[in-house]
Amino acid sequence: KRKKKKKIFLEEVKKKNTFIQKKILMLIVAHALKQDAEDIHHVFSKIDSDKNGKVDIDELANNYAFTFDLGHDDSESWAHADFDQIDKDGNGFKTANDEYCGVIDD
Repeated sequence: KRKKKKKIFLEEVKKKNTFIQKKILMLIVAHALKQDAEDIHHVFSKIDSDKNGKVDIDELANNYAFTFDLGHDDSESWAHADFDQIDKDGNGFKTANDEYCGVIDD
């Protein structure tokens, strides 16, 4: 009878431990997603020079020119190549929300 109680007790501890582990993992994931969103907001605020909440191809090219010390032609070329891939809806700009949703989808 004592072994049975011990076994039941150990099973209960294991269940609670698994529950706690799952909760901890959920908190870690939630924190990581929050950090991703903050990182995205930070990057967008740097690139979004006119502060309208949107990054267009000119702002991206200017950022490339500054960040990578590129000339006008190279920064424009890089920006066009990248923008063609990231502007999936073709509206000519990206928002931080677009990118945050991409992080969630990935």
